[in-house]
Amino acid sequence: MASGATPIYEPVSDGWHHVLWFPDLGLVYEKTTPGLTDKLNTNKGTFADSAVMEKAITQLQEMAKLGFFGKNFLSDSTADLDKNLGSGKYAMALAQLSEPDLIAKAVPGITADTFGFFIPPLADNQIIDYNPAAPSKFIYSGSKYIQEAKDYFKYLTKQENLQFTVDTDTTVVSLGFTGLKDKFSTAVKEFIASSPEKGTVYQAQIKYLNPQWMDIGKDLTAMFTTSLSPKDVLKNIDKRRAEQAKAAKDPAWPN
Repeated sequence: MASGATPIYEPVSDGWHHVLWFPDLGLVYEKTTPGLTDKLNTNKGTFADSAVMEKAITQLQEMAKLGFFGKNFLSDSTADLDKNLGSGKYAMALAQLSEPDLIAKAVPGITADTFGFFIPPLADNQIIDYNPAAPSKFIYSGSKYIQEAKDYFKYLTKQENLQFTVDTDTTVVSLGFTGLKDKFSTAVKEFIASSPEKGTVYQAQIKYLNPQWMDIGKDLTAMFTTSLSPKDVLKNIDKRRAEQAKAAKDPAWPN
């Protein structure tokens, strides 16, 4: 900030990006409270009772209050992330591993090796997170052409076609299939090797969390504007999880 750059570009207006700061840290929640994942999935624990979750969200709130996201972060857009980082007006962003390549493509004169990587440090996190989700396609269950769609999917997942996707899509650096050559740069490889601990993000581990992503985004925005406290955000997550579980007739959440 002293140099005139805003520390972090955090685009809140899209409603989804700022949510990443919370569930992506699920690994440190589990490490701090062993067994927490199972407790949450069996309705034997709550988000609101987790001290480490409250710490992480409180630190996120503090970053906003201290000006780390700048003055216009509530109206900033994800579409401007590449050019804003490339401009030098912002120093950092929470982003995917392919982000430096996207910046280099969007901003003339900038090369991907301008940027490095580090682990989001909220709640003293030092674990690299992974999301097992990937570019996905679905077949409508009521379609008259299910077999044709399956044949198309089989075509897409041929080794040469998967490799073509990795090689030509600037947003993809790897895919979750064996035998493919990734596009990891030296900086990415060094980053991945920097942490001996790695694991899956919480939105892919905890039931009834990912479906309320945009609602969590609204709550975090309200927290940034002081309408909700960090504890309120966690209580709302618990409430929506219970509603979704009961609608799904989950036996762990009796009516």
